[in-house]
Amino acid sequence: MFGRLLNNFTDYSFDQVNTLSLEELQDRADHLHSLIFPIVKENLDHYRRSMATSFSKRHKVGHDLFPIDSYVITVPDNRKNKAEARYEGPFRVVKRTTGGTYQLLDADGRLLGRNYAPQQLKLVSGNTSFLPTTEVEAILERRQLPNSAEAEYLVSWKGYPESHNEWIPFSSFHDVQIVKEFNDNANPNPAKRKARTAIATAKKQK
Repeated sequence: MFGRLLNNFTDYSFDQVNTLSLEELQDRADHLHSLIFPIVKENLDHYRRSMATSFSKRHKVGHDLFPIDSYVITVPDNRKNKAEARYEGPFRVVKRTTGGTYQLLDADGRLLGRNYAPQQLKLVSGNTSFLPTTEVEAILERRQLPNSAEAEYLVSWKGYPESHNEWIPFSSFHDVQIVKEFNDNANPNPAKRKARTAIATAKKQK
């Protein structure tokens, strides 16, 4: 049954049971403590060390990966296409939580709405001071300069009059989502082109 032979119809109740003596039990216990248990412990320690090494290679672990007041850029969770920014930031590290995540401060001194795990961050090296930034209210037009692969965009700045509208290059945008939305909704006829309003920051040229 189930791969085993069936027992014969035999009464085993009168069979002699050979039990170990107290000395034999003590010898077996000494054998377990002196030989078997140390081997098992050594194998477990080796397994734990190998697992810890493997985990450290695949995860950023440590308390000083991103020191307080250092600057980082974030890696978006879901990058839908190549036109979207590969990184966002820079942001300033203000706190490391007990869970190992980091709280970040944006260029306007506001806390981001979520915490970031170490693998979602990259440390910014070199000059880490924030560049002056201003919030973009809307993109009005786009132009392609001759002999240049980078487009420029006419933007209006939040809190500034129309006289401060200016052309800025694509590389000056900290968040390219507003640029993507404008390009997706751009009309070939400039007279019918509508400005897209969104929250974004860029380096103001003036």
